[in-house]
Amino acid sequence: MCILEADSPLAEYRKITDEILKRMLDEDRYPRHGQIKQHRKELDQMLK
Repeated sequence: MCILEADSPLAEYRKITDEILKRMLDEDRYPRHGQIKQHRKELDQMLK
């Protein structure tokens, strides 16, 4: 569980979600991807 031992565990989880989002499908072709990106933006605002 090296994530929990990191200086900033939330930042480590954020890196994981960044990697997932990079590999996700085109939001025009797959609208659900757009919803996920919106949730990510909301999460970024909460973490600031």
